[in-house]
Amino acid sequence: MIKLLASKITSILAQRDPTFNGKIELNQNIKIKKIEKFALEGSKKDSLKVNYIYDIDYKKLGKISIEGILYLDVEQKIMKEIIKDWKENKKNEERQLEIINIIIQKASIKAIELEDQLGLPIHFRLPFLKRKKEND
Repeated sequence: MIKLLASKITSILAQRDPTFNGKIELNQNIKIKKIEKFALEGSKKDSLKVNYIYDIDYKKLGKISIEGILYLDVEQKIMKEIIKDWKENKKNEERQLEIINIIIQKASIKAIELEDQLGLPIHFRLPFLKRKKEND
């Protein structure tokens, strides 16, 4: 199990073309730039440091790009496997999905705020409630 200890955003690019008038297209991409062992100050055990880029490309309408760092608590044996797989460019789908899901959780919060400020459509469908019909 991978647990988030801390995160920080290191760079944000957010832009919108105010003259855009056309069909909205949207692509998302998550790139893990680097994975390494890291010793958090005051901690006796190493953690995992993950540098990432979270891009939302609206084509001609605009773009949001968030770069950040995650500090993750991972069992030492699993950490060694993750780092080794990363260096050898091997895919461990289970571990990658855990890390990517944490990136999505952290970066999406900031992306939604930026989308709202720029008037861009939100990059995923938000849940909504419906009123229940009386005869149900």
